[in-house]
Amino acid sequence: MLAYSSGNHAQGVAMAAQIFNTSATIVMPSDAPKVKVLGTKAYSPNIIFYDRFNESRRRNWQKIANEKI
Repeated sequence: MLAYSSGNHAQGVAMAAQIFNTSATIVMPSDAPKVKVLGTKAYSPNIIFYDRFNESRRRNWQKIANEKI
């Protein structure tokens, strides 16, 4: 599973991946609220941080998606 989010969606995707015994990669802004990052990490996804002021989350997500295909 692959998603970009700064919080709740990230946690939901990570939890779903854990439930279905698959991997999740989450693209999150580096300044996401710490509580959201920790909540997401609790489900053991691969988290890739990006600078939301200088990078596009969509571009980062697309690059990862292309690498996984």
